[in-house]
Amino acid sequence: MPTNRYINFIFAICLSAILFIFCEPDDHRQVVMCYTSIPLEIMTDLKNAFEDKHTLNEEIKVDMRIYREGSGHVISKLAAEQETGGIKADILWIAEPSYYYQLKERGSLLSYESSYDNHIPDRYKDEEKTFYGARIFMMTIVYNTELVKYPPKRWEDLFDPKWSGRVVMANPIYSGATMIFVGSMVQKYGWEYFTKLKENGMVVVKGNNGAVTKVATGEFSVGVTIHNMILDLKENGSPVDIIYPEDHHVAVTSPIAIFRNSKNVDSAKKIF
Repeated sequence: MPTNRYINFIFAICLSAILFIFCEPDDHRQVVMCYTSIPLEIMTDLKNAFEDKHTLNEEIKVDMRIYREGSGHVISKLAAEQETGGIKADILWIAEPSYYYQLKERGSLLSYESSYDNHIPDRYKDEEKTFYGARIFMMTIVYNTELVKYPPKRWEDLFDPKWSGRVVMANPIYSGATMIFVGSMVQKYGWEYFTKLKENGMVVVKGNNGAVTKVATGEFSVGVTIHNMILDLKENGSPVDIIYPEDHHVAVTSPIAIFRNSKNVDSAKKIF
C-alpha cells in the first residue's frame, strides 16, 4: 500500500506537469503595468486603444494592466514595494509632480526622449527627460444648479456663512491634485485660508470623484474639484455647473514616467 509521502510526491509531479502545460508563458504577449491616479474610465479607454493598436500592427501583443488609486495611495504602495523586493510597476502616472523629482533624485526613473517630445512645451517636461506632463487640469468650484442660484465666484466666497456646512472637497492625503491645490492656495492666501474653511464647516471626503458626486446628488451645494469631472457629469445630465474662480487659477500637471528598473522598457515606451 503506497505511503502518504509517496502519494504526495506523485501528486506534486502531476500538479507540476499540469501547470507547465496550461501556464506556459506566451512568447507573443508582453505586460506593461501602469500605476495611476487617472480616473478609471479614462484609463480604460486608453488601455483599449493602446492594445488594439499594438495587436493589429505587431506580432507581439502588449497588455496594459492598471492599478488605479489616489496619488497618496499609489505613493504608499510604491514605498512598500521598494522595501519588499522592488517596484512592480513599469509606468507611473499620477497627479503629484513633486514626487517625480524625488524619484529622479533617487535614480528611479528612466531618461529617454518620448516620440511626443516635440509636441510638449518645455515647462511641462523634465529637462533630462525622465518625465513628461501628460495631462493638465484645473481645480475649480462645482455647484448644484438645483440648490444654488448665485454660486461663489471667488475662492474667498466660500467663507460666506451661507455656505456653512455646504461645501465639500477631497482629502489632500489621498488626492495628489488636491494636495497641489492646497499648496497653491497656501502660497496665495496662507494657511489662514483653510482655517477659515474649517471654521465655516468645510467637509473633507476621500477623493475628487466623491466630492463632485456628493454635489451632484445634492448632499452638498458646492465643492472644490477637478474641472473635467464636473463637465462629464454635466454632459450626462447631472444638475451641476462649473466656476473658474477669478481670484486665483490652480492648474495641475499629471506627469508620466517609466521606472528605470522596468523589465518591459521597450513596451512601456510604446505608450508615450
